[in-house]
Amino acid sequence: MAAVGVCSMQVFECTELELDMTRDMDLTRKLLLWIEDNPELDGMRWLVIDKPEEIGVTDHSIEEIQYHMRLLSKASLVEGRVNLTTVVTAVSQLTWAGHEFLDNIKPRKPHQAHTASIADNRVLPGLQVVH
Repeated sequence: MAAVGVCSMQVFECTELELDMTRDMDLTRKLLLWIEDNPELDGMRWLVIDKPEEIGVTDHSIEEIQYHMRLLSKASLVEGRVNLTTVVTAVSQLTWAGHEFLDNIKPRKPHQAHTASIADNRVLPGLQVVH
């Protein structure tokens, strides 16, 4: 008897490599800054990192970089697609949240610090706030 209205589904198991992976915030920052500075990552194409040297990283393996790219994609900091067969993440661009994250970790310029102080209702030396 044939089943009506039922389609077969193939399930792929995505397993992490057998490496002890921990989140490295310095690597995360390097990757986000590299994506932000790369004009090819404008949302119109997808890029896969094959070698750490391609992005100026010499102290991490390609497996560590791919692991962090998956984390960035899962955290919605980058537009990313994971190939379930190869467990490689292709990236296209930073998301709004990715830009916000970078803005929050970059050192502020002097005028930005003053603007933030005023926005936070903190008084600057020599300045009185009138309510």
